[in-house]
Amino acid sequence: MSLVNTTSVRESLDQLRSDYERMSIAGQLSEEATALFTGLITLVEVLVSIFLERTTKKDNKNSS
Repeated sequence: MSLVNTTSVRESLDQLRSDYERMSIAGQLSEEATALFTGLITLVEVLVSIFLERTTKKDNKNSS
């Protein structure tokens, strides 16, 4: 199983979000691109929260 540095994933996501917001405010993105990036950023944030912040307590059913 590979390990992911959760801090770097969150920092990368924050940087991408910042770049997107800067470009959107500057008018460098079309309406279609804005909609696409908004959806993709939301999707990635959900995936990060599910896979990187999930903790499962061990019990006799899942400790093997």
